[in-house]
Amino acid sequence: MKFMKVWCAVADEFGIEAAVLVSQITTIQMTLKPTMKELQGVKSFGDRVIKRAKEVLWEEKPERVEQAIDIWRVSYDWQIRQEMAGLGGCEKKTFKELLTKLKTPV
Repeated sequence: MKFMKVWCAVADEFGIEAAVLVSQITTIQMTLKPTMKELQGVKSFGDRVIKRAKEVLWEEKPERVEQAIDIWRVSYDWQIRQEMAGLGGCEKKTFKELLTKLKTPV
C-alpha cells in the first residue's frame, strides 16, 4: 500500500486531522498480530483494530474517530481502484464516493 498517496488523498478530501487519524489507525493495524481464530474467520481482526483504535484515540472527538475508522475501512478499496483503474471496468473513486457506498445498505 502506498501510504503517502492515501494520506494525501484523505488530507485533500477531509483535512489533515482526518489523515493523521487514519494513519494512526493503520499503524495500530500493522502493530497487531492476528490470532488463529481471526485467521480462521471465527473472529474479526478488523473489529479488534477498531476496538484498539478507540482505546488509543480516546482524547479525540468520537465523531472524528468514527469518520477516520470509516475512511480506514475503505482505504484498501480506494488503493486498489487507483492501481487498477481501467482494468476490468474498475474506475477511480474518491473516498467520499466509497464512504457513501459503505453507508448504503445492500
